[in-house]
Amino acid sequence: MYFWILWKTPELSLLELYMLEPSELTTSWGIAFFETNKPEKIWQLWWLIKWWVVSDWEQLWWHLEWAKIVWVDSQELWLMMKRKYNIRRYKELDLRKSDLEVKKKWVEVRFFWKWKYWVVKGWQNIDLYSTIDFDKPAHGMQIGMMPSKLAHILLNIWCSLVEDKEKDITIYDPFCGFGTTNFLANYYGHHTIWSDINITPSKQNMKRRERTDKYNNERMMTFFKHDVNDSFTKPFLKEVDVVVSEGWLWPVIKSEMHKHQDQTETILKEYIPSIVDVYKIFLENSREKMLWVPLVMTIPEYLRLDHPIIADRIAEYARLIWYKVDYVWEVYQRKKQQIGRRVVLFT
Repeated sequence: MYFWILWKTPELSLLELYMLEPSELTTSWGIAFFETNKPEKIWQLWWLIKWWVVSDWEQLWWHLEWAKIVWVDSQELWLMMKRKYNIRRYKELDLRKSDLEVKKKWVEVRFFWKWKYWVVKGWQNIDLYSTIDFDKPAHGMQIGMMPSKLAHILLNIWCSLVEDKEKDITIYDPFCGFGTTNFLANYYGHHTIWSDINITPSKQNMKRRERTDKYNNERMMTFFKHDVNDSFTKPFLKEVDVVVSEGWLWPVIKSEMHKHQDQTETILKEYIPSIVDVYKIFLENSREKMLWVPLVMTIPEYLRLDHPIIADRIAEYARLIWYKVDYVWEVYQRKKQQIGRRVVLFT
């Protein structure tokens, strides 16, 4: 059995978890317990800060044989392991935290229930996000920046819906911006197509990306310049299996704008119809040229402001052109940001 701490948005956490085709899935106190035949895929989950296996006392040695130091949740547990396995050093731990020293030298163990123990087997791939997010030659808030962790969530939600798990998948991002979604998709072994009204920033970032150890040169990457207000005409778009993208994210609402609430509301009333129109035209063009292709996207959600949900307006129109629309009701947001992203599936 495996278990996994659900993050502050458990609905998104569980959607991502379904990529593993879990069996006997139960949740309690913010933790998901599950069995899976795909443990090798666990490391691909974003919400995973760290993951554990459940071991009994006799099997515990297989996890401790190389360890000289353990992190435990109590001194009593360490004393038991000292007597049984000659573990000489310990340190008490915080369930939700780990550091580099723990990952390199220590084994982390917690008491579970009735002589069962949790043993940490892996951690979130922080290095991957750092490579994507930092020191990019092209970046900026003028067009919004897709958080790499959110892009990861969208990709995993899609992978949880794929019936043929062995098929080579081609992912298309029509609002590619700085290329975050495509870089992650490439890292996880997917072919990618990307376009935007301006593809110079993503091309600049691509040159840097190719020099890192996170680049998969065996996967196809195709760029082209395209305005989503125009019809999709490129023949290679017939190869697309799924659209994964963060749509138009404008205007960017900054914290200081809330000092002038009336002014902020005026800005939103001016821009929201334009945002909705962009999504409507994009959905029309997608329905026309990519009829059976599902869309896993985010729609902006302006927080703590009195206005209708933008996703409602877009979903209402999508249903008129025969899309099935599914919301993720939890909104993805970062601390101190005034704009969140609502995940929406169009199929």
